[in-house]
Amino acid sequence: MVEKDREVNDATGTYPPLGLMYIATYVREKLQGKAEVTIIDCSVGDWDPDRFTQAIKTADPHIVGMTVFTPSIFETRRALESFRRVVPACVTVIGGPHVTSFGPDALCLPEIDYAIMGYGEVSFLRLVEALFLGGRLKDVPGLLFRSDGRVVAQPMRNDLVRLDELPIPDRTLVPLTEYRCPIGTREVMTTLISSRGCPYPCTFCNSGDKKYRARSMENVLREVKYLVGLGIKELFFFDDLFNLNNKRVFEFCELLRKDAVEITWGFKSRASGIQEDLVRAVKEAGCERIHFGLEAHTDQSLKALKKQITVEQIQNAVSLCHKYKINCVGSFMINLPGDTREEIRQRIRFANLLKLDYNQFGVLIAFSHTDIFRQGVEQGHWPEDLWLKFIRNPTPDFLPPIWPNGIPREELYGMIRDGLSDFYLRPAYVYQRLRNIHSLDEVKKYARGALKLLSFRKMRFR
Repeated sequence: MVEKDREVNDATGTYPPLGLMYIATYVREKLQGKAEVTIIDCSVGDWDPDRFTQAIKTADPHIVGMTVFTPSIFETRRALESFRRVVPACVTVIGGPHVTSFGPDALCLPEIDYAIMGYGEVSFLRLVEALFLGGRLKDVPGLLFRSDGRVVAQPMRNDLVRLDELPIPDRTLVPLTEYRCPIGTREVMTTLISSRGCPYPCTFCNSGDKKYRARSMENVLREVKYLVGLGIKELFFFDDLFNLNNKRVFEFCELLRKDAVEITWGFKSRASGIQEDLVRAVKEAGCERIHFGLEAHTDQSLKALKKQITVEQIQNAVSLCHKYKINCVGSFMINLPGDTREEIRQRIRFANLLKLDYNQFGVLIAFSHTDIFRQGVEQGHWPEDLWLKFIRNPTPDFLPPIWPNGIPREELYGMIRDGLSDFYLRPAYVYQRLRNIHSLDEVKKYARGALKLLSFRKMRFR
């Protein structure tokens, strides 16, 4: 329910709220007609306060749940205030990365009645049962609630249900044809997951789930067929690591071939997980895009970030994607601890020289509960309670902390702007994109993206 500007949506894409869809489908299935479930997704369509208020009135909920990311807590509070105003008796619940990171402190706002740490399917179901069907709060794993003036925290459990036992998320709960990926090859797409968790220790990541769990590929194929039946032909795997085990990827490709399922798909990968036989197999199975979190341009910087990849592996992964005409997306960070202006320029040059189809740069943010944030506290760059103060009194003008290398934010954003312009507007890149075009839909998206980039060059940053 975080408000997004239309321009932002067009540039970054909109994706269905998978977490909420899993919870909604699971609760509805388990309660067998005892509960009606509605999802309000304000990231797609034209929304204003009046339409949002009307949607709340129409739903008339007894309980409302929201997925929350810490930077969006101000917008979360505004949405919860709307629910309180329109339906004063409704129970409010939040979940998601914010709650898992902050634990009991996530319950600091009076607009929040309950919070759930960890994955929410079983926990939200048991909370509904406890509040309306005679269950008990103490049976809700990961629940945070107030009792006698203090916050009670139930132990978090992410192992109560196997992923194959979860129902396929019901895409009819959302406007499934409204979601867009600006670098996809079809007009309509959706996301899915084949696994949860990431065991890698990157210093900038605040994921609370370091245990990897995977669905069987037969189970994944069943969801793929369901989506194809809905008319969706482009899929993107949102797993942190789709190919942590390449054997699973080969199995998926073979199942697609055996059942003659024709789809366009993509996934996120580590550079270290890419070999030529894998790239060849996924290409033959319809894969048209792979996303890589590359982050840095030297082995020293990658080691400092605990990425556990090398520059050689980056170059190999990108070259193999280029060889097999798979669109390759690379994401890089600037303003790492110790970065100088020249170091950032070298990183941008490195990124622009790779044979990437799409390039992304971002300023490294020191999110709460990350190694980077703790390093900054230890070195006196910011107070330990910086994020805690924000979530207790969220304001729209909050600026998340960045490493104090002596480079102003506006200058950093300007370096990103110039780097993107250099990358996307060079003749060699235009030729490469035309070489890898897969469909008329992709031509249209490429043209829209070029126009937006030209306007982006004129932007100023706060």
